[in-house]
Amino acid sequence: MAVRWTDPPGSDPEYCLLSARGSVLKHGDRVLGGAAQHLSEKALLHHGILPLEPLDRPLLRELFGLTARAAGRLTSLRELGVEGAAEELAWKLAASLSDTLSHG
Repeated sequence: MAVRWTDPPGSDPEYCLLSARGSVLKHGDRVLGGAAQHLSEKALLHHGILPLEPLDRPLLRELFGLTARAAGRLTSLRELGVEGAAEELAWKLAASLSDTLSHG
């Protein structure tokens, strides 16, 4: 699966991660996950999401006031065809991140 971290697709207020402090993980033109952070003199707050199960777009639209277009740009691992138990995927992701960071 070809995914990549990119700048957010605009300063659309419908996505909390679409700010100067955020990045999104994109698959084609769809947003799979995101990360945002805030740094102060005493702390670093880092928040990230990576949905596993298919998204309930009507609920997301209702809860967050998203447009149909904005909700349609979101996706999840299952919607991209990723299989496996959540724990297995978490361990694989952690191992991959560890390998990447240790070679950086």
